[in-house]
Order: sequence, then C-alpha cells, then structure tokens
Amino acid sequence: MKKSVHYKINNNITPVILLGGGVVALSVGRSLARANIQTFVLDDSESEAYFSRHCIGIPIPSSKNNIDGWYEWLLNEGNKIHSRSILIPCSDEGLTLIAQHRAELEKFYNVIDGDDNLTLALLDKLKTYDLACKHNIPVPGTWEINSVDDLHKLAGNIKYPCALKPRESHLFAEHFPSLKLFVINSKEELVEKFIEADKFNLKMIVTELIPPASEGYHSYYTFIDNQGNPLFHFTKLRIRQHPNLFGLGTYNISTWNPEVAELGLRFIKSVGLRGIGTVEFIRDARDGSLKFIECNPRFTGTTALLPLSGLDWPLLVYNYLLGKALPPTKYKRGVRLFRFVSDFLAFRELHYNGKLSWLQWIKSIAHYQHFFYFRWSDPLPFFSRTIPFIKRRTNRILNIFSQK
Repeated sequence: MKKSVHYKINNNITPVILLGGGVVALSVGRSLARANIQTFVLDDSESEAYFSRHCIGIPIPSSKNNIDGWYEWLLNEGNKIHSRSILIPCSDEGLTLIAQHRAELEKFYNVIDGDDNLTLALLDKLKTYDLACKHNIPVPGTWEINSVDDLHKLAGNIKYPCALKPRESHLFAEHFPSLKLFVINSKEELVEKFIEADKFNLKMIVTELIPPASEGYHSYYTFIDNQGNPLFHFTKLRIRQHPNLFGLGTYNISTWNPEVAELGLRFIKSVGLRGIGTVEFIRDARDGSLKFIECNPRFTGTTALLPLSGLDWPLLVYNYLLGKALPPTKYKRGVRLFRFVSDFLAFRELHYNGKLSWLQWIKSIAHYQHFFYFRWSDPLPFFSRTIPFIKRRTNRILNIFSQK
C-alpha cells in the first residue's frame, strides 16, 4: 500500500473523504482531482485508490473492522483535516456507517441528506424487492428462507436453475469475494449452499433466474435534490460480465434508453430516495419487460463512465453539497468502459457455450476503449492490480509443472 499519511491541506478548497469502494473511490478521486479537490480514502489496505496520485490513503489498523475503524478515525482524526469535509460513501459499509452514525458525523462533516432507514432497506435485497413490488416495479420471483425447513417447504415452488442470493451483498463478499450469488441446479445443491452460507450467519433468498434478452443489463443513474428533483438522467448498458450473467461487469457503454430512465426514476421517486440513485434492470426474454435487480444509493463500480462521457457525476455531487454551480449534464452516447482480461474470460465462457464467436467478440471490442484502472496520467492503480494477478497465474502454472 502507498503510505500517504503525510499531507498538506489546501484550506481554500473543501476536501472529500471517501468511505471504501476500491475502484469506485479511485474513479471519484480522479474526477475530483481535475478540480484540484483533495480526496482522502478510507479503505482496505490493498485498495487501488491508495496507489493513485489523486488520492490520499488513510491506513486503518487491521485489528479494526472497517466500520469501527473508519468511525474512530473520523471522530478522532478526520475532523482535524477541515471544519466541514464532505463525507461520501463509495461502498455498502460506508452507507452503513453513515446510516448508523449520521447525527454524530453531521457535527463535523457535510453528508448527503437521506432517509437512513431507506438506505439500510436498500442494502437488503429482500426489503428492496418488497419496496419494488409495493410500487408495481416488476422483480424476479423471490422466496425468503431462514432455515433448511423453509427450503423443503418451498421445494414445489422453485424451478431450477435458480439463484441463492445474499440479502446483504457486502457481508457475503467478505466470505465469498469472487461471487455475487450461487447458481443452483438442484434441491440438493440448494440445501448444500444454504448450509455453507448459514455457517457465516448470512441471510439468503432464493430468486428465479431471469432468462436475459440479448442486450445485457441496463442501469439508470441520477442525483435527487432535497426537493425531490432529479438533477440529471444517465443510462448505460452492461454488455458482458464474468462469470457470465451473474458476475462483475467487464464491458459497459453509455446509452440513452428512455424506458430504463422512466422505470428507474419511478422506483427512486416512489420510495422517496434522496441523493445518489442507481437502479439496475435486466430485460426478460420471456415477455420483453424490464425486471428490477437492485438500487444502490451510492457511487458504483462504473462511476468512471459518466465523467468519461462528459457528465462529471462526482463533481456534480460535490458542487451540489456546497451550493455551487453544477457542471454540464449532457453526455456522449457510445463511450465504453472495458476490462480486457475479465472480458476475455467472459468471451471464453460464451464461446465455449456457442454463444459468441471470435469474430463477434473482436467486432464488439473494436472501438476506442477506456479502462477501469489504467490512465497514462495515473498508472500505479493498474499495476497494483496487474502485478498480483500475474504472480498468481505464474504460481499456478509453476505448481502444475511441479506436480508432474
């Protein structure tokens, strides 16, 4: 980790403190740096943002969990940086911290307004789906499960394959960092995976797997002011992900899709969300309708796509909180954000299943590309990701040969 604990404060510009997020915090920090705004990051020790020339990484003792360690630092050290630093969550843990300690944090920091009970509900997939259903937003078929007995009772209703999903993704990621959910092909596998998750006291739900239409996942982005007005509208398409259908996005493109924007804004307004809102949908191949997947009241992994498209989302949030003029909200369609290695792995899986040829994949990526981590002006975050990856692959190959 880059040790950036010695820093000089520019008292003329209000600094920002980001809570977690890895590449999310990196994208926000890079955006704000263009306006000469200092960005401090509280994150895991290997966070990509800690290697950026645009971010000041704050190391927290490993004996502390993130929420407790961040909260202690914010009360004892962070409040000395500036009288009213802006505090922005870039992770679910950051959202949880603010929701649990808003009153105390607002004594020292400028925090985005919001309904903390709603924030905590949006971090729980079951409660989020209940909210969507209440406001007539279509969702996948969903079943709450609290025990193996529940699974046996539901056996006649569940069709396979299905998904076993965590209600709280950030808690699931602590134990299964490379997965977003379990794809289940039988009752026996469902029981096995539920027991595996239950060992860590993880709350889970079962959902149907929506057969996707060809285009991928759609998302709507906005920021809602204190009067309930959206300050911008942005949509994007996630073309591929790895693992296929249920993994992290590998290839995203800015779009304008009025249907996605209308449904996303309808959900956000119906639940009364304020501040940052991002809503994701998948188009159901069975009836062509959009099905609600999730809503994040924070910056996300594809935050960089908006500034790259001309809509400086992080600066807009910053300026709004300080009462300054907002940056332009018009943006360019067709801008691409790409992870080469991960997208190749996604292609390889699709190719193996006969769904994407070499020629189709090459045509799909034969465009001007922007990358999640690499910037010529800020290359270290890329190498902080790439070097460990190369080492892991090399060690795997060496282990194979050593066993022969």
